Amino acid sequence: MEKRVWSVTINGKNDCVSMTEFEAMTVKLKFSGSELFEMWDMTERHGMKPEHLHKLQREQDSMPEGVTWTGDKPPSETWIKGIGPGSFGGAAHMIWEFDDLMAM
Repeated sequence: MEKRVWSVTINGKNDCVSMTEFEAMTVKLKFSGSELFEMWDMTERHGMKPEHLHKLQREQDSMPEGVTWTGDKPPSETWIKGIGPGSFGGAAHMIWEFDDLMAM
């Protein structure tokens, strides 16, 4: 089954996730009781494809030259999905997937 890009907002936090339509419907069922849940098919709306979803590279490219993080920053390998900066829609450099949403 073909994967599509879905914009998913849970409790006011947003991220894009590559999923099949079946996986997307499963996520919708799981979070349907939440008032703060929205999901949009970005492939249908804007022609975005999973291969266009290069989140980590976009974040790296968007950092202007000479700009650095201030304060304590843990190394990216210490970030954990669902905790702190690794929370859904958080600041950690990670890509969320269907299994991650189901484990929330």
